[in-house]
Amino acid sequence: MRNAFVINIAKNDDLERIITFLSQPDIEKGFCKPFSERNVSIPERVRSKFKQGVWVFAEIDCQIVSCVAIIPEGKGVSFSTFACKSNVGCKLAGAGVWEKSLKLATEISKASYIEIDSWAGNQFINRFLTKRGFKKVRTFSDPDKRPVAVKSVLYRMAVR
Repeated sequence: MRNAFVINIAKNDDLERIITFLSQPDIEKGFCKPFSERNVSIPERVRSKFKQGVWVFAEIDCQIVSCVAIIPEGKGVSFSTFACKSNVGCKLAGAGVWEKSLKLATEISKASYIEIDSWAGNQFINRFLTKRGFKKVRTFSDPDKRPVAVKSVLYRMAVR
């Protein structure tokens, strides 16, 4: 079936494909601050998060269209670097990555909460997370991750 998506947990062999996906201009520039303007390169970011946790990704026709890193932190997990291509089929795949990641966070890691951050003013993520039971925990400055004038917002959802 054309445009069907497959969800995978990344293995070491998949890291270069995730790096290539995150390096695409439409993906990379979708982050506030783009990865190319940060102190940590995309390859360093992908490999570091792989060592700390797992990457979950979706592919359509053997092309990655969405990904997220799941990083254990204390009694919870952090979802990091959630990215998705912007067409409808890819957004469905992104939703699949999200659901698989929630399942992994609750079943495998036994997390009691999930955290994810975004930037203040990202209304799409705010609505997306709020609809799924996430609450805003705090707003803070994070100059390594955001431009000086843009605050980060931390969201948390209890899962136990």
